Amino acid sequence: MGKVPAAVAALIICMSGSGASAADATCPTQADLGAGIRVDYADGSSVRYRTGDGGNVEITEVPDDGEAVLLQSRHGLYDLSAFSAPAAGGEPAPAWTGRVTISTPDGRRETMTVVYVFGAPETAEIGGCSYPSVNVKASFLGEGGWIWQEFTYFLDLGFGTLTASQFEGDEMPLRSEPVALALAAAP
Repeated sequence: MGKVPAAVAALIICMSGSGASAADATCPTQADLGAGIRVDYADGSSVRYRTGDGGNVEITEVPDDGEAVLLQSRHGLYDLSAFSAPAAGGEPAPAWTGRVTISTPDGRRETMTVVYVFGAPETAEIGGCSYPSVNVKASFLGEGGWIWQEFTYFLDLGFGTLTASQFEGDEMPLRSEPVALALAAAP
């Protein structure tokens, strides 16, 4: 995998200890990213993460009632298939702002301003495993409206899981509750 963003790297240095709760051998680690790690959500959906081309992270979203969506991502957070990610180590801590181009399956494209804000280091508990993590909030602003997303970024795994999203016009954010991490089965 490529270099970790400067904001995240600084947070890693500040964290004491590292890795999943190693006492439980079922807790995936970044070494498992090559074969794939699956995140299961309370609503029945799942997302698979694995090392993709050029060290990026390939993300496959598998909703419980829909068609799978494949994304290429830098650091498991900046979706390359939707926009140009910042150069590794180029974004200021603890936030990054830039312009992105969102592409939809029907061919529409919209350029938006995006802001990523990184929270303080913490520990995320998921499926009996503990991981150093950072809360990340992303806001996308464009002519077609705005989108807000929240992620838990697992520092040692090298990807972030979506935990909430809201589109302009939505009354409340839609919360997503990750409940388990597991080694992903081959697609």
